[in-house]
Amino acid sequence: MSEFTDIASGELPLGMLLNTIGRLVFEETHRRLSGMEVDVIGLGILWLVDSAPGQLQSEYARFQKRDQTTFGRYVDKLEGKALLVRTPVPDDRRARTLELTSKGREFLTEGKRRAHAAEAAIVGPPSPDLMQVRRFLTERLNSDMLR
Repeated sequence: MSEFTDIASGELPLGMLLNTIGRLVFEETHRRLSGMEVDVIGLGILWLVDSAPGQLQSEYARFQKRDQTTFGRYVDKLEGKALLVRTPVPDDRRARTLELTSKGREFLTEGKRRAHAAEAAIVGPPSPDLMQVRRFLTERLNSDMLR
């Protein structure tokens, strides 16, 4: 490992670092979700809908930086498993809002537990430093600059 001086010195570009850690957490979460009804992306959608219920499907897709068609296919799967429902918007025949079902909320509770365990296996247990990084990255993700 001593050959990787850029990594050890903290000079690895942030994008590469986040991408690598993200892939490791994603893969571990995928492994821990094995046997459940949805994959990591589906869990992420449920988590997002739970954090801001009743938003337009297009807004959730935009937030996740996914095209409408791909996002819609994931929503189709989740709706087919009775984990969320789409409700038509009266003023726009194409628009739909999303909300979790009770089954979706139960699933999300277990999925969150497994996702947090996967994260802890890769980056360690929650710490003040990790929480500070999480808050910073969340603020950047929520900022208008990234939209």
